[in-house]
Amino acid sequence: MYARIPCKARPSILHTVFHETADETVETMDTARGDMDSMLSLFDFSGKLAADLHITPQPAQQRWDIIRVIEDSSARGDLPAVEKAFAELQTPPGGDLLAHAPGSALLIAIQNQYPPIVEHLLEHGAQIGENHIKIATLKRNTVILDLLLAYGWDVNKQLEWASPPPMALAVENSSLTAWFLSQGANPDARCLLDYTPLSAAVQYASFPVIRSMFAHGGSIHAGQLLHYAVRRDSQDSLEVLSYILSKGPAINDIMYQRDLVSHGQQMMFGLGTALHEAAERGKLEVVQVLVEHGANPSIKDTLGHTSMDRAERAGRHSVVVYLNSLTPGSSTL
Repeated sequence: MYARIPCKARPSILHTVFHETADETVETMDTARGDMDSMLSLFDFSGKLAADLHITPQPAQQRWDIIRVIEDSSARGDLPAVEKAFAELQTPPGGDLLAHAPGSALLIAIQNQYPPIVEHLLEHGAQIGENHIKIATLKRNTVILDLLLAYGWDVNKQLEWASPPPMALAVENSSLTAWFLSQGANPDARCLLDYTPLSAAVQYASFPVIRSMFAHGGSIHAGQLLHYAVRRDSQDSLEVLSYILSKGPAINDIMYQRDLVSHGQQMMFGLGTALHEAAERGKLEVVQVLVEHGANPSIKDTLGHTSMDRAERAGRHSVVVYLNSLTPGSSTL
């Protein structure tokens, strides 16, 4: 057994802080209280503002009225009115701050396609956001896109966590896609998910655009291209599928299998192979091509379903019959 040590003789942290006698403890606590009182005296708890304290005033109603003038003038394409109102907006106090976000003026000018006003707003500090890029791309206005580039827009920056850079919005227009590629747009630039402009092209763009994007550095190992080829619904879908297969994708990979972030976010929705998608969509010819290239019907998706399971659930009878015929000793339905 351990021998009991008298409390007085036992060393402890308490002895280090408060010493060994009650008198010394009281003295130490009094000293600490005095130090705290002196510290608190440095603060003013009265709720009154010091006379020399400067608070930046909020914009007066007049400034919001000026911003509305800028917005209305941007909608009309009235550059002189924009210039005049913007000059008023930039007067102190706070004018420079408001110039970075003059309401919706920049978006309105882009929407109505007035490059001189866009340039004026950018020149005086208006900040570029994702919606500005989206609208300019959808409007197919390369003059405005050139301005956005000149003022700092990154052509390879994702639009949102599930939206890749804006070339993905341009792939159905060959000339706009060519413009993006000429400006250094990367076909494999992705968003948080493994989804790229080339992914969008494989599903939606013309065959020449797809080939052009591969010629500009597109990779079969980025963007889940085989899955998006399966989703393609145009008349040349089998031709594009064969083209993608010729580049050697991992035909039996579950979607996002090699991208842990994307896989972790989407696995609860039932990620499968390209064959899973083709079977569920009832694309018998696509299913046959995939099987001929080595697709394995027995692989289960992240919810435990085979390609046959998905086809049955979706009522794809012809696909069910074909897949069932691949199993030795099975009978067709």
